[in-house]
Amino acid sequence: MKAFISRLKYKMKRHPFLHKARWFMVTKSPKPLFFRNENYNAYNSKDDIHPIFFEDNPITESEQHLSTLVKVIKIAEHFNTFFKRGRGLGLSSRDSYVTMRYKKGGVCSDYAQVFINFCIINDIKIREWGIKGGTQSVIGGHSFNEF
Repeated sequence: MKAFISRLKYKMKRHPFLHKARWFMVTKSPKPLFFRNENYNAYNSKDDIHPIFFEDNPITESEQHLSTLVKVIKIAEHFNTFFKRGRGLGLSSRDSYVTMRYKKGGVCSDYAQVFINFCIINDIKIREWGIKGGTQSVIGGHSFNEF
């Protein structure tokens, strides 16, 4: 009976209605305009970014006029050229970048974290998103960026 009650409580916590209710409670201001302006650039300035990102910036000063999409593609090409995927790092942005630059690992969340820094210094509005599968495990899921 105890197992049944705990299963019932678990199911009630995940009822679809509760997801919507939590969404409105957590966001406090669920207006589309609010979310459109919500990005990393609003909370981090170029001054907050470690100098190593400016030194290795794949976009030169003369290329700053390029469209957002072209800039993002250049950053992605930089990642594909110099980085090798591997184990999860969970380090600061600078340490993650250095480790990844020397082909010693990095998973999607590390790539997303470093990518955000390059986007901020190149005036690209960026947001990070994460998804998790239906399992109860703490591992798994995926992280990606929206620009």
